[in-house]
Amino acid sequence: LTVFIPVYVFLALPVASALANDPERFLERNAKLQWGIMVCVYGMSHVPALLLLDFPNYEGRGAFLVFFLVAVVQTSVIAQHLLGRRFPHRPVAPQVSQSFQWLSWSVGVAIGGLAGVALSFITPFKV
Repeated sequence: LTVFIPVYVFLALPVASALANDPERFLERNAKLQWGIMVCVYGMSHVPALLLLDFPNYEGRGAFLVFFLVAVVQTSVIAQHLLGRRFPHRPVAPQVSQSFQWLSWSVGVAIGGLAGVALSFITPFKV
């Protein structure tokens, strides 16, 4: 069932688009829509699974794993964004993000890693 739904939705989207009788930029439009669904729906659907994981001596505390994920990722993203704004250089993809640079991204990943180490006590895993 987990494979059945995404596969048939991915097949149904271009069919619905074709039935709308709008051939202008058909492939580009459908590719963007399908990748958007893949990233947003399918990728994010794994977050609630953290609530269902069963670890010894960690029953009923899956919400801490969701908090850990959100806190670490947001710390990394905020650090990357602030560094990119504070020390402006030529952005890698200026049409997508004015603050994304490889150096600020690397520092953001490192700060996210440190945040993960600092919050490791709320997870069932060792540092």
